[in-house]
Amino acid sequence: VLLQAEVLELKANPNRKAVGNVVESGREAGGPTATLLVRKGTLKVGDVMVCGNYFGKVRALVNHEGKRIKQAGPSTAVKVLGLNGVPGAGAEFNILPNEKEARTICEERETKERDEAVSNRRKMTLESLFSQTKADEDKNLKLIIKADTQGSVEAIVDSINKIDSAKVQAEVVHSGVGSISESDATLASASDAVILGFHAKIDTGVGDVAKREGVQIKLYAIMCCCETHSLTLPLLKLYITEFLFE
Repeated sequence: VLLQAEVLELKANPNRKAVGNVVESGREAGGPTATLLVRKGTLKVGDVMVCGNYFGKVRALVNHEGKRIKQAGPSTAVKVLGLNGVPGAGAEFNILPNEKEARTICEERETKERDEAVSNRRKMTLESLFSQTKADEDKNLKLIIKADTQGSVEAIVDSINKIDSAKVQAEVVHSGVGSISESDATLASASDAVILGFHAKIDTGVGDVAKREGVQIKLYAIMCCCETHSLTLPLLKLYITEFLFE
């Protein structure tokens, strides 16, 4: 490599803002660290950098001998402390004028990655399920059930389990009492399920998580014909059958 560099007369400008790539990264006692290879310019303590989806002010530079240095020029490998996360190997780093601009760039990159991930991830929704059943194929609909009382949860789950359909097989992966939480949305994302809430509220921030993960949440209010009568199992099964397999 050295011979090739000498023969080709490869050179880099040290009098500019540093640019380079991550060789290795990790998390140590002092926080996230990244070993960077400076390709151009000079990296200095106090520089504000963006590295992949993370940013931070360079608190310290450590060379290959474990000694702290003030700056690192072209073709220098140096460990950096000060980033707010662990970047991936190969990620490029750049120097920015201030932390506000660096934070903005990182937020834009994260948003773009999330949008791309959601667009590439095919989540099950009731609408997509209905369109798939038109092909007369056997489908499995995974559900997360939340309701305001334990009795309602038990009755709903029991009714869903007793639904007999040649087109769709419903499977309750989780059920519980209370509002729909972020953990419910995370579980739905992992299991490719739809969340059904019966007289259930949605916790703050869950809507954003569901949108980001491509999870569908459906809210329903089951009413009986006479408010003075308790909801019977056949009536509950009728309502569930109507909105699941209409």
